[in-house]
Amino acid sequence: MRLYRVYPWRRAARRGELGHALYRPPRQGSSRIDNPEHFLVLYASTSASTAIAESLAYKPPPWDAKTLFRSDGLRYHVATFELPAESRLCDLDEPQSLLERKLKPSTVISRQRATTQAWALRIFQERRWSGISWWSFYDPAHAAAGLWTIDGAQVLATRELRTTDPAFAEAADLLNRPVLS
Repeated sequence: MRLYRVYPWRRAARRGELGHALYRPPRQGSSRIDNPEHFLVLYASTSASTAIAESLAYKPPPWDAKTLFRSDGLRYHVATFELPAESRLCDLDEPQSLLERKLKPSTVISRQRATTQAWALRIFQERRWSGISWWSFYDPAHAAAGLWTIDGAQVLATRELRTTDPAFAEAADLLNRPVLS
């Protein structure tokens, strides 16, 4: 499975270090499926534009060159990576997955983190999955994913995020953010 991720880039960062495309921060707890006492999560998406929208939605309009940087000065990059064939995601866009877990679509997309983190922990405890996928809040045609197992994931490419990137423009459009060049 090919996925995309927005991350703060650092030159010479190694796997497991801040700045690497597959880095999972150890301080988690406020995002959709976080359960740091049980697992760490790497968030990704099935499209670059959705990964950008999911990652930068908190940035106020208009979007400009400052949007491309974190508050600590690290610039955002977009990574394309591939999960190994044996990786399995619990697909919550599939009705059967919802039925088996007695979940409603509204529960999956809820903004109540205690709710989403509780169902995520139950799915993790099934011990069958590398992570979970669900439809993106910002673009339901694409999936968001939270991965707790990234063993064997291969980074295929990374690129510096720019305001001229077509995926950046598409993300801005999804979020109704004007872009200043």
